Amino acid sequence: MAKKKNCVENKRKKNPTSKNEMKKKKEKTKECMRKLRESIRNDPQKYEEQKRKERERYYARKKAGKIKGIHEMGNRDQRKVRKSWRERSKKYCLKKKCNKKLEDNTPSTNPAPGPSRDNTICRRPQLEVGKRKRRKNTQHLKNEMNKLKKQLQNAMTRIGKYRQKLHRLKKNNRNSPRKKVSRLLTGNTVSPIVRKKLLFSEVIDAQIKENFNKGKHHINKRRIVTSVSGKIVKKYRYLHYMKKILSKRTLEPRRNLKEKMQAKKSIEAMKVLVSNFLQEDESSRLCPGKKDTVTLKKCKQQKRLLNDSLENLHKKFLHHYPQCKISYSVFCKLRPFWVLIPKARDRDTCLCITHENMALIVAALKRKGIIKENTPDEVCKALCCEGAYFREDCLIRSCNDCQSNFKTLKENIL
Repeated sequence: MAKKKNCVENKRKKNPTSKNEMKKKKEKTKECMRKLRESIRNDPQKYEEQKRKERERYYARKKAGKIKGIHEMGNRDQRKVRKSWRERSKKYCLKKKCNKKLEDNTPSTNPAPGPSRDNTICRRPQLEVGKRKRRKNTQHLKNEMNKLKKQLQNAMTRIGKYRQKLHRLKKNNRNSPRKKVSRLLTGNTVSPIVRKKLLFSEVIDAQIKENFNKGKHHINKRRIVTSVSGKIVKKYRYLHYMKKILSKRTLEPRRNLKEKMQAKKSIEAMKVLVSNFLQEDESSRLCPGKKDTVTLKKCKQQKRLLNDSLENLHKKFLHHYPQCKISYSVFCKLRPFWVLIPKARDRDTCLCITHENMALIVAALKRKGIIKENTPDEVCKALCCEGAYFREDCLIRSCNDCQSNFKTLKENIL
């Protein structure tokens, strides 16, 4: 046992020296191989022989299937190989750049004139391939562009030909005033004076059309219109016929700036009147809630709900302001955005029998043809004194003036 232990210890002691020896041997072999390669490179015959042997070995391995071409590999292997190619080319470019910089920075030891440096530098094969491809692509694009230009030219000539053909067809098919008159009087015998009058009207019609279409400026067109249209045309109701010949826009009277400003002012005044009328307590009621607001274009206003329909309010407005002539549609447009038409959710009262009974009775009487009124308010107006139907005497039927109205209504119902 003791002998074995001694042997192991001796081996452990020898190990470090053996490792150093192995390293030294490897370095020596490397140095020898480097020298051998250099000597082969320096000798052209030996270098060519080595290259030939390497080529033969490469082809033999390729034949045996040990080396595969890029097209024979799978997608993953192809990507791997191409990546290595890219890295190598990158490395080669960097090396070349470094050498070039060194050459530029180091002073030339050989001042004697020799061949230019640009001619001595060998070009990269990738650059040549890229240039070839670029030339090929530009030539292909030029050919395609020339082809498209020819196609466009042919298309334009074809369009011009057909345009001219259409123009000729239109020119031939255009009815002259004489043709129109003869077609109008086919199968009818008329005197030459009547025929001449008809022909004259058609000639004037055609001439007006031609002058109107030729007039480039709006003023010239307006002059033609004013010379043709007037009181006599309106009297005999031939304005619609004139609109067929001329444009509608030129026939309509144009307002000047002063008239436009006056119209704008009158609209603004009307808007204020309608707004004030609809915001009165008789026309609408204010919503008391804190959240009962409406906002439009950063303008916040408290909601107001209409007490009556817009139709009735329009009639009421016309009664209050007889000097204002306003249509129902314009009245609706001028309604402020915070004055709303009430919906079922906006109501504070219920719609039970007690509240709606009167309206239902009035509707039934109207349906039977007993009364002419549609709503309870209209019935009140008809029964009570004119202009004061909210008076207490009239409502409790103690007024001497309007008692007869109630009696006639009662008789009609019974």
